[in-house]
Amino acid sequence: MRWSTLEGMTSCGGLRSGTGFIAYGAQNGIALGFWGIGFSIFLPPVMAYGLFGYALFASVNAEEIELWPPNYPPEITVISPPNGAENVPVSTSELSFHISDFNEDPMSYSVTTTPDIGSGSGTNKPDGTYSVPISGLEGSEEYTWQVEVSDGVNNVATAFTFTTEPVAPIVSNPSPDDGAYLVPVDTMNLYFNIHDPQGDLMDYTVETVPNIGSGSSFDVSGGTYSIPISGLDYLTDYNWYVNVTDGANWKHKVFSFQTEPIMVFNPFDEGWLYRKTITINHTNVAGDLENFPILISTMDTDLRDKAQPDGDDILFMDDEGIANRLFHEIEKYDGATGDLIAWVNVANLDSNQDTELHLYYGNPGCTSQQLHFAVWDTDFLTVLHMKDDPDTSHVRDSTAYQNDGTKKGGNEPIQTNGAIGNGQYFDGVDDYIDTKDFDINDDFTMSLWIDLTSIQIYKQFFIGKHKSEKGDENIVLFGINSEDNYYFRIRNEYHMQDTVETGRQYLVAVGKKMSSSETQITYYKDGAVLWQHAINEVAGNALGRPWTIGQDWDGNERTDFVHGMMDEIRISNTIRDSNWISTEYTNQNEPNSFYTIGPEETGP
Repeated sequence: MRWSTLEGMTSCGGLRSGTGFIAYGAQNGIALGFWGIGFSIFLPPVMAYGLFGYALFASVNAEEIELWPPNYPPEITVISPPNGAENVPVSTSELSFHISDFNEDPMSYSVTTTPDIGSGSGTNKPDGTYSVPISGLEGSEEYTWQVEVSDGVNNVATAFTFTTEPVAPIVSNPSPDDGAYLVPVDTMNLYFNIHDPQGDLMDYTVETVPNIGSGSSFDVSGGTYSIPISGLDYLTDYNWYVNVTDGANWKHKVFSFQTEPIMVFNPFDEGWLYRKTITINHTNVAGDLENFPILISTMDTDLRDKAQPDGDDILFMDDEGIANRLFHEIEKYDGATGDLIAWVNVANLDSNQDTELHLYYGNPGCTSQQLHFAVWDTDFLTVLHMKDDPDTSHVRDSTAYQNDGTKKGGNEPIQTNGAIGNGQYFDGVDDYIDTKDFDINDDFTMSLWIDLTSIQIYKQFFIGKHKSEKGDENIVLFGINSEDNYYFRIRNEYHMQDTVETGRQYLVAVGKKMSSSETQITYYKDGAVLWQHAINEVAGNALGRPWTIGQDWDGNERTDFVHGMMDEIRISNTIRDSNWISTEYTNQNEPNSFYTIGPEETGP
């Protein structure tokens, strides 16, 4: 017996196996050796038919299938040290955890640690307790270890932390901050605090690389100390090393910072040979904007022939002669063709008169001039250009927060041609990207380019976040729902409207807190408002699970995977207004119509 329907439900159970399935929606199936009865009803507007019976074999292809028992994901329990544990002995030699699978599927696991104190993995393991060896723990240090388990269908990844006992001296509060950038070159001292848990006197030494100063002292008590430094160069990375001992225990800390670039200068006086003027047509700018990242996309044979092969000498200024540097990020540069994709932060973008910026190149002796994190204002929490990092399975965040994405799934998303440069193709089966766990404000903006291959999938969610591993409470969901409508949800309230289309489109969702219990969502498509609706929830206090791109949680498993290309994922902790969003779309959709690039000029 065969059956086929555009809408239906089929329930099938195995008497001996105790397993089965329920199929929903459009489907077709076959049953061999069928014996049973059937019925039909035709009472307008109701029309239905059904079959009950037995078969030796049954199979179905359907829009949605639920297995029984469901294929539950593995669980990670009984961890040691416990999550959040403090005063863990530095002599601890292993991390242990218990993994189990309700369906008794064999599991594979991997464990990684940060800072690196050890790792391990195992394959085809049954329920049980497993461990990985660790070594080299230092006192008063926080360690994170992540356990990832797969049963071949579902992947579960959970991070745990612990802090070791305070036996060694503690080094804290560095100044400049660790990882700081744009540090003034006239900085004269490095500061740090040291403390010994037992109150012992301490010795310390400080060294710098490149060498800008050093210092040491002996038999000192806890407190803040400094060493003098001098001779800092512009746009240079520095590391400094603090070593402290109380006579029995050592502590070694490494800090880093990057100095500021020269901000006001004449590039022709500093070794640059060529310049081109970029003129932004003010009629393409919807309203006056500040610190706006402009997309510059060009194929330029002059760059090919005269710039450094890696584009390190590409520079943007706001005027001719002595002028202000404009921060930029190069997303792509091909020295063999002169193909450039760059983002330039324009301090003031005028909607009433044309804005000019100046592209300089042809300086064989300079180091890289780009400062990608300075292009994006501090309200950008993550900016993912969706380009593969060559050394990891990550897509890098361009902001200073370093909220990178990690590609996951059966085959992982595949790098492909994006709306701008590269994007990631999601197969609609199990591909997704996890980012870090970070919070958003009650006012926020989320945006992306997407090119949907198909909308004939039950649901597809672009960006989402939940408070727990099992997805029992979402914070936000941004995507399309089962009825092929554009969709946004905050916690338990949602709005959906307008039929989704396949093909490339720029989607933005802006949340504005209207009261303690209401958020106004404005949904944009291709730079124009699609709909606006009030949702009776607010999005604050979102810390919990990592943000996920390209999928959702449904009870105990990942689901609702995107089928298509995604590019330029951005989450902001502020409201980007309609002028900003309209100008973004105009610039990114047709960058060569947004501005004109003038002829090459040479220095005096």
